[in-house]
Amino acid sequence: METSISHKINITAQKAAYDTYVKKLLSEKIILAHILASVVTEFSGMTPEEIIPLIEGQPDIENISVIPGETNMPSIIGNNTEDIVPNEGKVTFDIRFSVRIPGQNGTVKIIIDIEAQKKFYPGYDLVTRGIFYAARLLSSQLGTEFTLSAYNNIKKVYSIWICIDCPKYAVNTITRYHITQENLAGCFPKDKARYDLLETIMICLSDDIAPKTESLHIHRLLGILLSPALKVNDKKTALSEERKDEKRLVYKYPENDLEETKALPTLDKMKAKETRESRHDEVVEEEEEEVKKKKKGGKKLKVAVIVSIVTCILVLIGVLLTAYFMVTKSRNATVALPSITGKSKEVVEQKLTSMGLVIEYEEKTSDDYAEGFVIDYKDLNVNSKVKKGSTVT
Repeated sequence: METSISHKINITAQKAAYDTYVKKLLSEKIILAHILASVVTEFSGMTPEEIIPLIEGQPDIENISVIPGETNMPSIIGNNTEDIVPNEGKVTFDIRFSVRIPGQNGTVKIIIDIEAQKKFYPGYDLVTRGIFYAARLLSSQLGTEFTLSAYNNIKKVYSIWICIDCPKYAVNTITRYHITQENLAGCFPKDKARYDLLETIMICLSDDIAPKTESLHIHRLLGILLSPALKVNDKKTALSEERKDEKRLVYKYPENDLEETKALPTLDKMKAKETRESRHDEVVEEEEEEVKKKKKGGKKLKVAVIVSIVTCILVLIGVLLTAYFMVTKSRNATVALPSITGKSKEVVEQKLTSMGLVIEYEEKTSDDYAEGFVIDYKDLNVNSKVKKGSTVT
């Protein structure tokens, strides 16, 4: 097993980070066991060495079709069917295998799909594809694991995605998408195993090798194996150190394998090419993000302008209504006529004018008052209520 891994590392060094050889390297049972121990709930607390015997047969590599076709999977192991999609080519699972749940000997319980993905955003959110792959693992069991009258025989599936070239915000993360029960009314008891049938897990690697921590163990292992920057001998040395430090990896490389690697080309040119491609993808993503921001900014500006216009209109309406009510109130306001008898014409005129009244005079002789003094109101009495603006004689 150790020699097989060593040989495949040598081959991988001559290829891009995402190709058939990488898939063959990932298909080694010890690597699969590390992945399962790190992210699959059913194997939590188990060591990779304990998981290896539970992996059934040899994993299928790019042999099982994802796209539904005229034929279904005739069996869980050894299936070589594939489907050709017009104008799209062959679409297959990268690595597909079955695992037994601990304690249930001979019974296949979980079906696993491992996908090595180089491009993090191939024009759509990768998780949607992961969920589709997991759904296909479920539906493809019809006629092999279950029948239309025995849905309880459906086996749980995992679609695990190892993302190699990730943006900075995603590196060194593991994200799990799964089915949960939510009671909207009352409490409906149900066995979790009946609905917990599908999980999609995203393992996002960094360009740099992850630090030596328990939570990042799988990132570090896969980062060393798949790194396009590390030379073959450096990978072997790093993996050997991992074995010494953590006592979890059981890799040992014969001397002749180390000698073979001396003839392999360096990865400088390949890394430079990948860096250019990665930078190009980042630039495209940045441009797309900038366009989105501009669109959002334009929408926000339009909304702000509309809100400003509406606000101004409302303020203007408020001012006009206030003025209208003030004028109306002023017109409808009344005053009580004061006593003017015996007061000079000037004093009376000043008093009544300040009250908003219009004054008219009617001359009349009197033995009691001197000329220029007011005798009294005509047709009105003291304290009579009259509207402002009225004419008083």
